Amino acid sequence: MRLIYLMSMICAFCVANIYYSQPILMILAKSFGVTQAQIGNIPTIVQLSYAVGLLFLVPLGDKVNRKRLLQILLFINLIASFIIAISESFLLLEVLNFFIGITSIGAQIIIPAAPSYVDKKNRGKAIGILLSGLVTGILVARLLSGYIGEIWGWRAVFFVASFIDIGSILFISFNFPANKGNHQLNYKMLIKSTCSLFLHEKELRRSCLSGFLIFGAYSALWGSVAYLTSSTPFFLTSYEVGLLGLSGIAGIIVAPYIGRMADIYTPGFVVAVGGVISLLGFCVMYFSVWSIMIVLTFMILLDVSARHSVIGNQLRVFSLNESARGRLNTAFMTAYFLGGALGTKAGSILGELYGWGGLVLLGSIASVVTIILNRKDFLSMYKK
Repeated sequence: MRLIYLMSMICAFCVANIYYSQPILMILAKSFGVTQAQIGNIPTIVQLSYAVGLLFLVPLGDKVNRKRLLQILLFINLIASFIIAISESFLLLEVLNFFIGITSIGAQIIIPAAPSYVDKKNRGKAIGILLSGLVTGILVARLLSGYIGEIWGWRAVFFVASFIDIGSILFISFNFPANKGNHQLNYKMLIKSTCSLFLHEKELRRSCLSGFLIFGAYSALWGSVAYLTSSTPFFLTSYEVGLLGLSGIAGIIVAPYIGRMADIYTPGFVVAVGGVISLLGFCVMYFSVWSIMIVLTFMILLDVSARHSVIGNQLRVFSLNESARGRLNTAFMTAYFLGGALGTKAGSILGELYGWGGLVLLGSIASVVTIILNRKDFLSMYKK
């Protein structure tokens, strides 16, 4: 399992890049003189470009040396982060965030490969460990960004991100196993076969829609939380918004147990449980204006729900075709982050127009549909 833990650290380094902007959105909005809806374009662009990277770059993990691919992607990310740090143009900020998103896909190159390094009975546990690393990266990114943004300004956030990319490249050089890749695979056929898998695998489509809905609802929260908590009655600073990311600790703690739950029951059952927890979280959100502790409570619930969704859905798609795990993961994660991108944009609009109530309605609908999609697994519970 030592290799799996090292891989989880690399997942954390890679995924952190797409979350640095979230706690400092209001600082960015003031710096560039744009509205809440306009600044909402930044996390939306990052997640859309992440989905593009998933669709067009992750399949290369089945074809080329993964270690070299990860290093190239992080180098491009390093350049984009550094240019953002000295940028004076909001348009340039949007363009460069496209490159931030498309080159932050390293975790999704690593995760499909991980089951090959453990025995079958520990695959759920391995995925849980990798997801814990990924969630740790998200948590640290939000905390670090909120703190640095409040003390030294938003430019310092991206300077620090650049240095972290340098460290990540060096870490991968010494710790990530090299593979020869399968150069006989045709890139166009890889992309085409990914689309074919989506069309022909019913369980893949179910996982894609379930992930789209739950992550979309979760992202709607983070697309508007900086705006909603920086105004009445909370008036939080960017650092304090970043501290709300501590809710992600719950996801880190429960991820390995969720993996074990999927090993005992079924991946679909895990996804359905995630839908129930998400619905509960959005019901709690309705009372958010009463106390910041209520805000923290529903953020914990939604984070745990998102962990259930991604672990359950990934294990379900990985079981469909062992030789096509990279492409199956590509199809699922593309849908997952398309949901995140649309949810982020919807959250920034609904948060500005309707406050917490708009998010409650959106999230509750997404949660209920997810439960319905996975109701048979929820009722049958045990593996056959």
